[in-house]
Amino acid sequence: NYYSESTDESNTTSGTYQDKVVLSFTPEENSKYVILASWLLKNGTAGSASQAKLTRTTGTPKDFNEQIYEAQDASDYISGGCVGIDEFGTFPLEQTYKIQFCRAGGSAYIKEARIIAIKLDDADKYAQSESRETTTSLDWQDKISLIFTPATQGDYLILVSAIGDEATPSVDFKLRFLLGGTAYNETN
Repeated sequence: NYYSESTDESNTTSGTYQDKVVLSFTPEENSKYVILASWLLKNGTAGSASQAKLTRTTGTPKDFNEQIYEAQDASDYISGGCVGIDEFGTFPLEQTYKIQFCRAGGSAYIKEARIIAIKLDDADKYAQSESRETTTSLDWQDKISLIFTPATQGDYLILVSAIGDEATPSVDFKLRFLLGGTAYNETN
């Protein structure tokens, strides 16, 4: 398992992504890792936007997600982050993951940024869908499902991550996670 953090506040007025946290490690051969990222992001100017993302800059570069936040006022911090899975074959090279941020207008501020990489084993189950889906329906739409039977009785850690966006700023949309038919963490 690997970990890196930067808890202090950083800011930029650049529209080009800046590094906040960097995590580099060499994965084990034929392995899978869950990559967890989290941060707090705010804008220095109400009505302007800040951006943050988790990215892999080695091998074939990959953005795991990008979040754009338009503040209601200059004191609002919003939590952001993601969960991603990376898989490696034989003789993997060192991998570098970064939390980066920039501004789309005004100033961007970021703090409490962390990256964690945890090696998965054969008992770990996961599902992911990184493609962008769209709907105009008012009914809930399934994005992805994971069905499994726990091997033993006990407590299990379930990690869920999703990013949503709306084409029309004045229209609401919702995301939620269902566990056994019960809704958790419904977000508007």
